Amino acid sequence: MKMIRISILLLFVCHGVLAQYTNLKFENLSTADGLSSSTCVDIFQDRDGFLWFGTIDGLNKYDGYDFTIYRSNINDPFSISSNRINSITEDSQGRLWIGTGNGLNVFDKNSERFFRMNANIDDPNSISSDVVYDVLFDETGNILWVATKDGVNKLSLSTVDLSQASSLTFKHYIHHEDDARTIDNNEVTGILRDHENKIWLVTAGRNLNYYNPAKDKFERIPVPVPNAKQLDHIPNTMLIDQEGDFWIGNNLSGMIIWNRKKNVFTPVSYINKNVPIFDIYQDARGLIWVATDGHGLYFIDKQKGIVDHQVHNPSDPFSISNNQPSKILQDTNGIIWLATYNTGVNKIALSKSDFGHFFHQEGVPNSLSHKIAQSILQDHAGRIWIGTDGGGLNQFDEKTNIFKHYKSIPGDASSLSSNKIIYLCKSDDGALWICTWDGGLNKLNPQTGKFVSYKHDVSNPFSIRQNSVWCAIEDKQHRLWVGTQSAGLNLFDPASQKFYQYSNIPHDSTSLVNNFVISMFIDSHERLFIGTSTGLCMVDLTSLKTSFPERLTFKNFKAHSLRGNRINSITEDKHGNIWVGSDLGLNKLSTDLKLLEIYTTKEGLPNNLITGVKEDDHGNLWITSKSGLSKLDPATRKFKNFNTHDGLQGMEFQSKSIDKTQDGRMLIGGINGFNIFDPEKILADSTRPRLLITDFKIHNKSIKAFDTINNRVVLKTSIAKTKELTLKHNEGYISFDFLALDYGNPEKNKYAYRMTGLDKDWNYVGSKRSATYSNLAAGDYIFEVLVSGDDVWDNATRVSLPISVLPPPWKTWWAYTLYSIILVIAFWMVMRYYTRRVREEKEHELDQMKLLFFINVSHEFRTPLTLILNPIEKILSAHTQTDEVRTSALTIQRSARRLLNLVNQLLDFRKMDLGKTPLETVEADVVQFSKDIFILFNDLAGMKQIDFRFESSVDALMVWFDPDKLEKILTNLLSNALKFTQEKGTVILSISKVTSSSKRNEYVEIKVIDTGIGLKAEQLKHVFERFFHVDNSKTGTGIGLHFTKSLVELHHGEIMVESEYEKGSSFIVHLPLHEKRNRNEKGVSQNTPLAKYTFDSNAIKSTEYELAISGSVTDEDIEVAQNTNDVDRKPVLLIVEDNKELRWHLKNELRNHYKIREAVNGVDGLEKVVKYYPDIIISDIMMPEMDGFELCRKIKSEIETSHIPVILLTARSLEEDRIEGYHTGADEYLPKPFNIYVLRARLKNLLESRQRLKDKFMAKGGVIPAKEITTNTLDEVFLDKVTKIILDNISDPDFSLENLLEKVGISRSHFFRKISSLTGQNPSNFIRTVRLKYAAGLLLQQQHSIKEISFMAGFNSSAYFSKTFRELFGKTPQQYLEEQVAPKKSKEAPQSM
Repeated sequence: MKMIRISILLLFVCHGVLAQYTNLKFENLSTADGLSSSTCVDIFQDRDGFLWFGTIDGLNKYDGYDFTIYRSNINDPFSISSNRINSITEDSQGRLWIGTGNGLNVFDKNSERFFRMNANIDDPNSISSDVVYDVLFDETGNILWVATKDGVNKLSLSTVDLSQASSLTFKHYIHHEDDARTIDNNEVTGILRDHENKIWLVTAGRNLNYYNPAKDKFERIPVPVPNAKQLDHIPNTMLIDQEGDFWIGNNLSGMIIWNRKKNVFTPVSYINKNVPIFDIYQDARGLIWVATDGHGLYFIDKQKGIVDHQVHNPSDPFSISNNQPSKILQDTNGIIWLATYNTGVNKIALSKSDFGHFFHQEGVPNSLSHKIAQSILQDHAGRIWIGTDGGGLNQFDEKTNIFKHYKSIPGDASSLSSNKIIYLCKSDDGALWICTWDGGLNKLNPQTGKFVSYKHDVSNPFSIRQNSVWCAIEDKQHRLWVGTQSAGLNLFDPASQKFYQYSNIPHDSTSLVNNFVISMFIDSHERLFIGTSTGLCMVDLTSLKTSFPERLTFKNFKAHSLRGNRINSITEDKHGNIWVGSDLGLNKLSTDLKLLEIYTTKEGLPNNLITGVKEDDHGNLWITSKSGLSKLDPATRKFKNFNTHDGLQGMEFQSKSIDKTQDGRMLIGGINGFNIFDPEKILADSTRPRLLITDFKIHNKSIKAFDTINNRVVLKTSIAKTKELTLKHNEGYISFDFLALDYGNPEKNKYAYRMTGLDKDWNYVGSKRSATYSNLAAGDYIFEVLVSGDDVWDNATRVSLPISVLPPPWKTWWAYTLYSIILVIAFWMVMRYYTRRVREEKEHELDQMKLLFFINVSHEFRTPLTLILNPIEKILSAHTQTDEVRTSALTIQRSARRLLNLVNQLLDFRKMDLGKTPLETVEADVVQFSKDIFILFNDLAGMKQIDFRFESSVDALMVWFDPDKLEKILTNLLSNALKFTQEKGTVILSISKVTSSSKRNEYVEIKVIDTGIGLKAEQLKHVFERFFHVDNSKTGTGIGLHFTKSLVELHHGEIMVESEYEKGSSFIVHLPLHEKRNRNEKGVSQNTPLAKYTFDSNAIKSTEYELAISGSVTDEDIEVAQNTNDVDRKPVLLIVEDNKELRWHLKNELRNHYKIREAVNGVDGLEKVVKYYPDIIISDIMMPEMDGFELCRKIKSEIETSHIPVILLTARSLEEDRIEGYHTGADEYLPKPFNIYVLRARLKNLLESRQRLKDKFMAKGGVIPAKEITTNTLDEVFLDKVTKIILDNISDPDFSLENLLEKVGISRSHFFRKISSLTGQNPSNFIRTVRLKYAAGLLLQQQHSIKEISFMAGFNSSAYFSKTFRELFGKTPQQYLEEQVAPKKSKEAPQSM
């Protein structure tokens, strides 16, 4: 009984093993994928996990993504010796040994160099033959065995030096006829090692040859091989299986199996025809794979024989690529690799067979009838039905893998109405409901194969409402609910054969949400869920009062993830939760229909467009989408995603094309057929791929072991084996390549990397397998890489590489010391330069501001000057005026002409500055032209008795020049010379022709020489700058010489100055004689126009005026004028009014008592306040640009102006207007019309009030609070602050006005105005007064002597203290004390009695 159970168990195990091989998917890698040749003869996997393919055209290294090809190069001694690769193995040090058709090669993976070993008849220790068939490494003895065309070779690797590879010592084992202890044939085609580590050879002889290490000889074991079964055109193959038995032969019909334990040779014929064998391989599960020549691939079970045969099927893209597999290898992850002749390499991932895939095959009548499996289900009888998109209905027989087709037959009413099937639904009576795209609803009787069609009939109100049917479901009462594309929900009564319609009613929230019904589901609580194109709704079937009600009440779901979205699939799990798949993700609803969770790509789904949802027997959810298949574990909320590399039919699945079979398997349909799989067998891949850094680059150059960079070796081993990397400072631009060796499904792998010490977070780069860093600073880093196949990074495979970047020599400690010294010096120089540059920029900015101001003013001067000059000319031309009138008129005329000349000069300068002054040249005699201008200044020179001379070394000199500009040049230079030359001095205008030192250019030299005041050395470099004044006592704009220089340069000439202080100056102008750029465009001499040229008399008149007013004013005169002004000073009144008539009225009424300033609006008024700082302000309220309220608010909010009284005049007389006015800080609010006398009184009272506050400050002894002498908070805060600063420094006699200004943070002028307006004192007197008032307070305390108090108040001298005290209080400190204390004592005396 026990044996029976074991046999049954083994039977199931074998069936499970063999079942995995019944649905193999072969994936082909060819030259199109990067393989060097379509003919591959050997496959090997090294210890690092890389696959190596030996082809007839090079050696290939494969990493799961790309191929690296190594070919022979006759010019490279370190390339492989031949492109025909026969065999590959690896030794204990990771070196590859490659047997080729031209010798043996060893490949050093660190340096990526090949070292060759060839046969040499002159060297008995060399390899015996260049034709190497096989290589095998024996790790027990660290020995390499080499099978050749001339015997077998043994090479000890213990002392191998690759640099001496050509001189290695091989021991040869060859056949000797007279020695039975030699190999039986020199044609050795294979080498194997058994479980006891014994070496066996495959030869062309009839014996088995094994190595006897004790005797260092080979022993023979005869093999009884029938001659008729041996093929002589290919070598024998041999396999030592897992039980230690030998499989020998080259013909599948004539194999020999040697049972070593029983020492029995058994001939086995697996087939009754000759089938040549290329390779025999046993996989990890014990199944024998046989690669044949022209007959495909055979699978042999040792007990059952042949269990499967795979051949190329042109109609099956997943079949073996051809029938000539040459070599078989199973890698460390269980993937089978097949080398083939002519079609490259085949990959078979056995896990893919877990997803049974069935698809349409052209030319195969019993395959699926169409490519797209639109709907799939298993009926109650266990039959699998597939509805296709254009191929009708298919019934699948799993035992035979044959499909039975049901299609539409024109004229046959019992056939399918349409081949475009959208959905299948099973009926409790065993029938099948078929929903079609354009043929209505069909019902199939599987027993008879007959269909009944239900189509829309316009004449029948109880027919189905539309022929495009998208879904259907049968409830417990056997009613059929049908969803249509635009006719809403239909209910079918099987008894009466009637359809009832329930559709969307606009503005009715209890009707169907949309007439496009896509999916339906009835849960365990008899609730019908309807998924539409714009949301989900539900009908409680238990609440229906009749079986076929006229109207249904729908519950519409308003969750944001459901409302407005297309609902593609609905299902219920074992806990009663409802799962809804939409275009925007997966939704989980509780039993009471509350939204619990939403799953999207953020949570791990591959795509948000869900096409199907189904629960398996273990409570896991299987979700189909437009990006593959997903498995969700609701308990952990983790997804496992699958793609085509796992065996899926494709990445896209069809809506609702998902079902579960009676035995728990899942059916899923898509655009390339359908899959059948057992969820229990779809195990998560627990294999963690090996992660390697595969390449390292510096400045985009790949660095291999022992490569020299910057005269040093960076890597002493491959980057994958490097433990630590050290870089120099100039090697900071680096990049790394990395990959995970995953041959099963590399597309699933996602990578992340970071450079610890530089990157704060991981860089998640998806499938990108490289990282680049530039300009790495000196320091220590760790480069880390992660790989994950399921987007779970917590336990992801990691590889790291420590990196140290050395600092450059200039970043050592001694370098930094030197830098510190240099930095200090450089900082000092930079600050010096910066200060000078800022000063120059400020000066330039100020120049521009001055110039712009002058220009603007100048434009406004032209009209009034015209109105002045013309009437004056008229007055002067009359003969009736008195001498006094004529003198005044001439004075006005000269002043106006001077002003006009300045205006013209400024405007000309501005034009020059803007580049709007082009040359208008003529060719004329510059000597005569200069002399004419010189003559104009004769009279002016005579006024100062100046020796005024004209000199010329030539009589005439023709030059191209602009007369107007040359006139300005000469006029400026001559007028300056006359102005700055004292009486009886000398001024000379000299003209000469000069030649440059190179004798290539000739110039006319114009020189103006004077014996004036001259220039100091430091003034010479600034003389041509804007607004430069040699003597500030002289009039002028300060732009004359700068303008002159610009005019000279416009002629492409130059101007220079030579000067000696107090001895005179020489201004030298060089104008080129033959400068083509100065010529008129027409190139014609214009002497005639020059003869008509009129000189500008304004410049002469201006100079005449300047000379006339050149008398200076003495300091005594200035002092007298200032004193007079102080005595007669009137308060300044600013009138801000936009009405001109009113403004003139106020001015005329108040001009006798006030100095009037006017402004036309608030903006203008604010500018005038800042400009003039008036004593009092009258302002209108309603004005353009800025009203009076805003003006008052701004005045009162600025510390410089807050003390100025403001009277508001306005026509707005409402109380709220008056309140707003006072809120802005106004001192008075007078409505219009106002009484001028009231206004005068208010002006007088406000000014007197300010004066009384000033007097109060002076009158009281002691330091009084600021609020007692101020009218607003801003002034109070300011005065308190100033007083506190003085009191804080009261004992410091050196505390000066400058110290106070620095602490207050205000300019001297603003401070002066502010303190004067608040206290009536200048700042110095104010400080002294505070000190004296403080001293007065101390006197009253009677705790210190007068001398002590003087020092405490900051006076160095008690005498000076007493003097200033008397000046302020009118009495000495002692008298002040006696007067203040005596009355107090007299009042206290009676009390003491």
